[in-house]
This record gives sequence, C-alpha cells and structure tokens, in this order.
Amino acid sequence: MLSTVILGAGPAGAATALFLARRGHDVTILDRDPQPVEMEQWKRSRVPHARQGHSFLALGTQVLGQEAPDLVERLLAAGALRVALPHDPDCWNLLSRRQLFDAVLRVGLSTEPRVRLLPATLATGLLVQRTSSGPPQVVGVRTSEDEIRADVVIDACGCHSPVPRWLAAHDISLQTFSDGSHFFYLTRHYRLRASHAFPTIRVPVVATLDYTSVLAFPEDNGHFQLTVQLARTDPTSRALRETATFERFLAEVPLMAPWLDAGEPIGAPEVFATVGNGRRQTCSDRPLVTGLLLVGDTAFHTNPSAARGVALGLTHAQALANLLHDASDGPYDPAALTERWEQTTSTLLDPYVESQVRIDRQRLVQIRCSLEGRQWDADSDTHRLAQALMDYRDCDVVGAAADRLLNLLVTPQELYANGDVMRRILKRIRSSTATPTPLGPSRREYERLVGGMTHAAG
Repeated sequence: MLSTVILGAGPAGAATALFLARRGHDVTILDRDPQPVEMEQWKRSRVPHARQGHSFLALGTQVLGQEAPDLVERLLAAGALRVALPHDPDCWNLLSRRQLFDAVLRVGLSTEPRVRLLPATLATGLLVQRTSSGPPQVVGVRTSEDEIRADVVIDACGCHSPVPRWLAAHDISLQTFSDGSHFFYLTRHYRLRASHAFPTIRVPVVATLDYTSVLAFPEDNGHFQLTVQLARTDPTSRALRETATFERFLAEVPLMAPWLDAGEPIGAPEVFATVGNGRRQTCSDRPLVTGLLLVGDTAFHTNPSAARGVALGLTHAQALANLLHDASDGPYDPAALTERWEQTTSTLLDPYVESQVRIDRQRLVQIRCSLEGRQWDADSDTHRLAQALMDYRDCDVVGAAADRLLNLLVTPQELYANGDVMRRILKRIRSSTATPTPLGPSRREYERLVGGMTHAAG
C-alpha cells in the first residue's frame, strides 16, 4: 500500500481520505480548522465560501451514495433534505448548508479506523527530494511541530492552496491556467417563518436577467439563502449591499418574492468574491514534480454560478481513490502515477472548465451591453439552447434531459447527440412567437430601485 498524506479536509480532501480508507488504505489528513463541536453551528473560519449557497448535484450524491451511504444517512438525520429529480427518481439532489455537509464528513472521518485525522494542524511546507535523472519528488510535508513522510502527498487545500508557493521555494512551478473572476456574489441567509415552507425544492432556482442573476438555495433545517450575482464593474454593487436595497430589489423579482415572504433574515447581505475559472497541473510535456497529486478545487475551479464544485470534487476524489488503489498492486513509479492522474483529471474536468470560460465570457458581454444601454445579440446557439432547456422543463422528455445536464449526469455533447430531445427543442424554438415574460426589473428600473442612478445611455 502507498502511504498517503492529504492536505485539507474540505469535501474533496475528506472524500478522498474516506474512499481510500474504505479500500483498505491508511491515510493521514491534516486540516487547519478544529473539529466541530455542534455540527449545525460549525463555521469553517478559514473557508469563507463555505457560507455561500451550495447545490449538491446528483452526480456528487450518486458518488456519495455509492461510497458512503452511511454518511448520506447521517446528513439526512442532521436535517439535510433528499430531493429526487422530477423525471428520474433514482437520482437526487441534497439540500444542505455547506457547513453542515462539511461537518458531517469531518465527523465521519474521525470515526474511520484507517484515517488519522489531524484537525487544527497547519502544514508549513513540503519535503522535496531531488533525483539525478527525473523530476523532483515530494516525499512528505512539514508541520509546525513535525515532519510527516509519505509516498504520495495530495493537495486538497483549494484554489488558494499554499502548495504552489511552497514549490516555488524549491524552484518548481506548476502549469497554470487562469481566467480571472468577472463576478462577485451578495448573499443573505434566512430561516423559514413558522408555518411556512420552501416555495420550491426543485433546483436550480434562478432568475437570469440581462444584468444580473438571482438565485435561491433551499437548505437544511428550514434555512435558505438568496444570492445576487453581479459583474465586478457594476457601479450599483455598493448600494446593493445595503439590507433595505437588497430586499427592495429582490421583492421586484417574481421568482424571489415568495422566498422573502417565507423567511426571516439572519444577518445582513455578505460579499463573496470568486477567483473565476482555473486549472493547475503537475505535468507539462512531462511531470514537473512527482509524489504530489492535486484534487478538487486545487486542480480546477469554476465560477460557482453553476454549482458544480462539490459534485465534481467528489467525482474527482473517487477517481483518485481508484487510481491509488490500483497503483498499490505494483511497484511504485511516481512519474507514471503523476502522468496517469493528470490524464484522468483532464478527461474528467477540462471540458467543464472550458465550457464555463465560454459561458462566463458570453455572459459578460451581455452584462456589459446592459450596463452601457446597448442591445445584446442573444441569438447564439448556446444561449438559445440553454434558455430552451430551462423554459421547456415542463415537457417530460426535455425536462428529464435538462435535469440530467444540470446535474452533470450527461455532458452537453451527449445532449446534442440525443435526436429526440433536440428535435423537440428546435420545434418549440421555431414555433414560439410569444414575447418572453420579464423575470424582473429592467436595467433602468433596477437602477431606480437601488438609488436613482442615471442609465449609461440615458
């Protein structure tokens, strides 16, 4: 068996440790945050986006159900909700706050016999060994008190991982791609009022306007979040951070008004920045470093508007557990393992990073047109297809396809290849002559709502 150390016990790191342990491997996992005392109240102070709205999509819950059905039961017992997809009852979303999700995984790790969990433990660097003929090899980690040696070190510290900085101290650079963030999020937390229920538990709950997107996230134990996504360049962003302005705007978005009526707020709107879309790799044409594997947000990150992060992270963790388990059957070849993992990661994740970059860039053009008072050409095939999938979810065939696409159970390419679905969508697009019902205020109306600004073209 390969000895393994994992840095970071977020969803991807915790899942990798758990899945490896249940394949018979001994794993050490370090995390900066202490162990939760009360799961529902646990706050990961060093992971601010853990307070942002999350959707736990069917691809991720499928993996969790396969690998750790006992943890699914713990999540449900703690108040998370299991919601079957309308057209596919065997697949389901999980409605939960991220903090509860993380806490249940952490408690599960603490009771796993083959997992050595080191909470409140800060790694401070890597142990790197130079070889005469091959790339440098990571052979362990340093903490403030100790050195831990391992065959494989897994970086699950997320998109802000310190590992690239530690590698730079050894003159090692990873291959990186970054498409910086064009957006930020304003989120307010709520709990249901007495005798009220969620207006819907079918996710996603989103109103996409030409200048912003507004989302609702139903969660566990009667909690939910309302979120506004704005471009970083939007001049109204500061005004919208005011509680009264935030709710005044949401009250004018028909999809969100019932949520305001159902909930009482917990705190003021919070600002969450994102780092956009990106990819890190330990290989270029050949391995740049061996003994180090990247999982989850450390290897890839995408704009959270599509809520793909945790689902893809769990899928990535399962693939890594399978790879390391298979690699334990033969002699350890660090370079070959690094290359196989990067190939697996590229196959699994690169299509999602690339598609989100295209979506974000197109969305940014639309928002800029709105901010500048110009007409946006919305006739691209990608936009029309995405809009049709959301508009026609009442159709059993198209609705099932839309749910499976949104939940990462099929790829866009597989959807395009489905002749029955595409014929129905194209037929309805061609036959539709109705003017779409506005999903919320126009840009001019919005600017009046948030403080009487003058429209760019006015």
